[in-house]
Amino acid sequence: MQTGKILRMTGLVWGQIGYAILLVCILDALVALIIWAFRTRPVNELQFADVYNGASWTAQYYREHDSLRVAWHPYVDYIALPYRGRYFNVGADGLRVTSPRKAAAAACRRPLRIFLFGGSTVFGYGVRDDYTIPSWLQRMLDEKSGCAAVYNYGQDGYVSTQELLFLQEQLRKGNVPDLVIFYDGFNDSWVAVQNGEAGTTTDEPYRQKSFRMVNWLHGEDRRLLYESAAFTLLNHSALGEVAKRIVSLLAPGSYKVVQGELVNLRLDDPGIPGAAQDMPSQIVRIYLANTRSAQALAKQYGFGFLSYWQPSVFQKLSLTPWERRQAESDVPAVQTCIEATSRMMSGLAQQYSVIDISGLFRDQTRPIFVDEVHLSDNGNRLVAERMMRDVMPLVAALSSRTKAHPSASAGPDQSSNQRIESSGRN
Repeated sequence: MQTGKILRMTGLVWGQIGYAILLVCILDALVALIIWAFRTRPVNELQFADVYNGASWTAQYYREHDSLRVAWHPYVDYIALPYRGRYFNVGADGLRVTSPRKAAAAACRRPLRIFLFGGSTVFGYGVRDDYTIPSWLQRMLDEKSGCAAVYNYGQDGYVSTQELLFLQEQLRKGNVPDLVIFYDGFNDSWVAVQNGEAGTTTDEPYRQKSFRMVNWLHGEDRRLLYESAAFTLLNHSALGEVAKRIVSLLAPGSYKVVQGELVNLRLDDPGIPGAAQDMPSQIVRIYLANTRSAQALAKQYGFGFLSYWQPSVFQKLSLTPWERRQAESDVPAVQTCIEATSRMMSGLAQQYSVIDISGLFRDQTRPIFVDEVHLSDNGNRLVAERMMRDVMPLVAALSSRTKAHPSASAGPDQSSNQRIESSGRN
């Protein structure tokens, strides 16, 4: 008799749980239907940045760029997939298209190959193919009759360590350039704050969790797999989407929905790793270690090397209303870290052969930035003009050595002892 009562109670409990789950599923379906009925095409608000001055091409550009996808790539984590659009194009090699080089002069036996590495600012987020820093550099070299071809090795989100590994991959394949340029600063700082640790890559905690989930050497932590699946299901359900937006509306100073994820904007609160006092020194130390490694490779393989510490909106004294909005919308800890890191780099740049251009736009009054770090067409042009002061003398020197040693024009797959000697700030 007692057993029957327990069974009836158990059945009743499970029945109530089942009804509750069914009601939640019905409610979620109804909310999803409402969201679908009133859905609008996602709009990237950056298309309205003041640097565009109401240009008609921005909406199409951001639709194209926001369609970009990446694929897994050994050591560097990922690389852009090929894409073909009107304003935004990525080749089969994962590199953003650069302005085509003008016909080489008759005396030019082989164009010098310039590889420009960096994150999304080099890749060209916010601008069309012909207005990235590499494209501007290519046109300026053409105008100066510089016999050179510029390649855009920038990738969205890359930090300097990934760039170093990407460069090493090219060298391993025999794809040896004549000049390498690194353009960094913002991502190294932002990612350090995001992860609470300098020298890591974007979204490192997620990659660590994925490794623990499925790697047999770790023991395949299935509990994490199930937890992640449940969290993803709830987070991206219709009710979850509504909940995230309610939280962001109730606490706009603390939370913001970014690309479908609820982001905590208060990373500088006490106890958060990203607020570590010694973070700037760690970032600078790791960046300088990467530049020294690149300088050693330059000496070994015989190419020139230049490294630039980039500007951000936080170094610009006179901000437009749009730029001020972008600066204030970023995580406060990021601004604090970038400003401290830039001050530290300014004092060390010359000693370690880093070219500090973080103050390039300090006195500019016109709009320059699309957001905290990405530049307008004109901003990229000014960066390329600044680079030309260092690049053009190297191109002239490298070209004269190539003419003096015809064997050096054999192509990118030649052995390192046939290459010209390292030149530049090494």
